[in-house]
Amino acid sequence: MDKTKNFKTRERIEKKYDSRTLSVRAVSKTTAGSRRLRLSVLVAVGDRKGSVGIGLGHGPDMKTAIEKGSREAEKNIIKVDLVGGTVPHEVYKKFKGARILLKPAKAGTGIIAGSSVRTILDLLGVDDVYAKQVGSSDLVSNAYCIIEALKELDSSRVLEKMKNMQARVDMKIKAELDEKRKKKIQKSKMRKKKAPVKKTGKKGRIKKSTKPLSKAKPKISKKS
Repeated sequence: MDKTKNFKTRERIEKKYDSRTLSVRAVSKTTAGSRRLRLSVLVAVGDRKGSVGIGLGHGPDMKTAIEKGSREAEKNIIKVDLVGGTVPHEVYKKFKGARILLKPAKAGTGIIAGSSVRTILDLLGVDDVYAKQVGSSDLVSNAYCIIEALKELDSSRVLEKMKNMQARVDMKIKAELDEKRKKKIQKSKMRKKKAPVKKTGKKGRIKKSTKPLSKAKPKISKKS
């Protein structure tokens, strides 16, 4: 019973996050008898609402390597402070050979980035941002570098000083509310179309009598 419960809870946790494979590499190990081949997979996980994580998984085949990588990524999930769909301020981070520069962008710009940085920012829920890779072009090192850069973001100080960012947050909230209203209206229209209509009369309209019901009086026969 305990095993089935753990399996169900694990399935619920996996459904919360979207996963993407960033890189797949083959690692071989030479031994006295033969050469062993294993796969190393980097997986990114996020919910597009301000949380993201990455993890490395190793295994003899692709399926087991991705499963291990996704479990490791779920353990390493971090929450990031975003402001209206973009980063609150500029960040420059160095991690081993990789160097990344992040800058906030105007609404409608999109994610201007490449390789693993773009997928991580997309899973995080960023809509508009400028990202520049200055150092190494390795996917794994750039992925860990962007995670370290996202940890340094702080929106509280920026919102106190910059009024433009606060206005952008309000615009983002209004846009989300408008989307929810549109979805509700669409659902109500679909329900009305599916609901059956009772048709009576020649033109298919329901006739309702407005006159009050009168009680039938008994007839009295007159005797001659």
